[in-house]
Amino acid sequence: SSRAISDLVAKSSRCVTDTVLIPTGTYACPTFHPLITWPVNIAPVTPGGVTIDCANQSSDGVVLKAAPPPVAGSPLRGVVTVNDIDVVNSGSSGGLPAFAVSGTGAALTISNAAISEAAVGGSGGAVVVDDGGVLVVTNTSFTNCEAGGSGGAIYGTPSAGSVTISSVTLSGNTAGAGGAIAWTSPAALAMDSASTCNANKATAGNGGCLLVSTPSPDLSLSGVTVSNNSAAGSGGGLAVHRPTGAGGGSVAITSGTMFNDNVAAVDGGALAVSVAPGASAPASLSLSSVT
Repeated sequence: SSRAISDLVAKSSRCVTDTVLIPTGTYACPTFHPLITWPVNIAPVTPGGVTIDCANQSSDGVVLKAAPPPVAGSPLRGVVTVNDIDVVNSGSSGGLPAFAVSGTGAALTISNAAISEAAVGGSGGAVVVDDGGVLVVTNTSFTNCEAGGSGGAIYGTPSAGSVTISSVTLSGNTAGAGGAIAWTSPAALAMDSASTCNANKATAGNGGCLLVSTPSPDLSLSGVTVSNNSAAGSGGGLAVHRPTGAGGGSVAITSGTMFNDNVAAVDGGALAVSVAPGASAPASLSLSSVT
């Protein structure tokens, strides 16, 4: 059951970073986020042996939330690593994603995982980053995830901390804007190391693969393949929008990043950069070794 996973994690040490090994099996999901406010690594006993499946439940299903401790000044923080655990059919009509990371000092790392068929009525189909929380994703796939708002797979609120994405596949995800990822924070978003963003859709707005919308964008793409994405608005592959502000901000697309066969109904099949009236373009916009 999902409670067994929560119970195992709850018994881990608060003094050092403990590793909780999950027995082989398929687990159901809690209907609310268990708060993890201490450092812990979560992994299967047998590689590839654990799946969390939220299907066939009478109510919503999620996984966990990394957060700061409830006691101010505690030296421990919710620094959580989830390794080699697959998640399918998570979501909430009320907007709770499978994973959330929120609060200064909280960090969530997802590695060697497959996350698919996640769906929420709001933003962030699979992961929401908020209030200074930090997200790292490596060697992981997000497939057929959906958000009624923005960010079919990942959503960063205006107060989110940084996100680093390496060797990640984003495929078939859908949202109103930012088909795979929507990032509204001035904190850094870095996507590199042979990541791919393929066949994602923004059904009502901009950014078929990725939408960055913030007064001071900090975006870097390196060695990323962006292909076959579509947007009902602008930026079939990537859309960068500056709603307010003057000066500041950086967009760097480098090192073999490729845009292939992306489509936008309005402007910029591959890439669109836009500013609201009274705002200025990002201070730095660079493209190097891009096809």
